[in-house]
Amino acid sequence: MKQHHYFYAVPLPVKVKAQMAEWASEIKMALPFHRWVHPQDVHITLAFLGGTEEDRLKRSIEKIQRAAEGISPFSLETGKLGVFGNPISPRVLWADVGTSSSLSALRENVYSVCQQEGYQLDQRPYNPHITIARKWKGEDRFSTSMLEAYFLSRPLVCQVEEFVLYRTHLDRTPKYEVVEKFILNALN
Repeated sequence: MKQHHYFYAVPLPVKVKAQMAEWASEIKMALPFHRWVHPQDVHITLAFLGGTEEDRLKRSIEKIQRAAEGISPFSLETGKLGVFGNPISPRVLWADVGTSSSLSALRENVYSVCQQEGYQLDQRPYNPHITIARKWKGEDRFSTSMLEAYFLSRPLVCQVEEFVLYRTHLDRTPKYEVVEKFILNALN
């Protein structure tokens, strides 16, 4: 039996997912990446847990409920495009979501709870983004100048009203299943 991986994330609203899917379909031929993220799966990761025991996951869910306390719904805007990995053969194409004190506070709360539960989390500085595609497969070397023609003509704005716990199904498309939802409401 395959063990599922879990992660906390901000899901994007349906309208934003549709806009990103439309935009991605326009650039797939010009920017050949091996795998494009399914429109239903676009999100902003808060904390990746990996595989986990059921009891520890339940404890984190109970404590995460409190992580949303004091954080009101907030807006985010997509910004520039960028890549992670080797600059001539990147492993990830992403859209920036800009800076947000509310997103940073939410991420810090979720991250802290997960650390308290003993999860081994990514230690790199938090760089909120939306993964669009993975693994460059172009015959030519990649150059960031290739992205200039595909910047979003205007930022996509989304209202963040919740975050979720996802379970990963590597054998399905879309591959992320919502296990639990957490509503943002400063009046909790």
